[in-house]
Amino acid sequence: MKKAEGKFKNTAKYLCYVAVMAATLTVGKLALSFIPNVEVVTLLIICYAAVFGRRYAIFATMIFCAVETAIYGFGTWVLLYFIYWNSLAVVSSLSLIKPKLYVAVIIAVLFTAFFGVLSTAIDVTFAGIYGVPTSDLGKLFGAYYVKGVWFYVTHVVSNLLIVSALFVPLTKLLTKIKNGNYLEKSKNLTTLNDVQNDACISKNDSCSVLTVDSETDKKETSDKP
Repeated sequence: MKKAEGKFKNTAKYLCYVAVMAATLTVGKLALSFIPNVEVVTLLIICYAAVFGRRYAIFATMIFCAVETAIYGFGTWVLLYFIYWNSLAVVSSLSLIKPKLYVAVIIAVLFTAFFGVLSTAIDVTFAGIYGVPTSDLGKLFGAYYVKGVWFYVTHVVSNLLIVSALFVPLTKLLTKIKNGNYLEKSKNLTTLNDVQNDACISKNDSCSVLTVDSETDKKETSDKP
């Protein structure tokens, strides 16, 4: 019975973590969607994979891709998302068993650069499916990639800076949450505040009693001839 309860709690905890991760990926993307090719999804997936492992990161990433598809509909980018983001989660979880900043930065830069290549390749592949001659696909790939090269450069540079600055503090925070230290600290602070509030209330009650006694003594003294 206890084993079943423990298994249920672990499953519930796992699902809660994954749901929160997927939600933060979606919210993080939406929060910076007004800035072209600047995002924190890469940072978050790398950090989740480094701290929690691929079992959490891949499931959260798949939910994120599914939610994006539900929001924006189907297109060539759907295939791009499911290939790219899940590959990032797998590689990050395998490469960052021991979280290291320089490894995280290398993964972010290489994958972000690969994003532009993969995106262009998928678009060109669909163009071939829809009737563009095979002999023209190479030229089409070059034209597509050159057209978007400044967006790709912005993407690479922004992720280089974002991961370099935020990987270490974010993984430390996630590690505390994973180990329960952060929640335990919050619980202890809440308990300490409650104790202090109770002590303050008791002190105020004592002060009130003293004040009443003083007023009574003062009145009795003034009534004496």
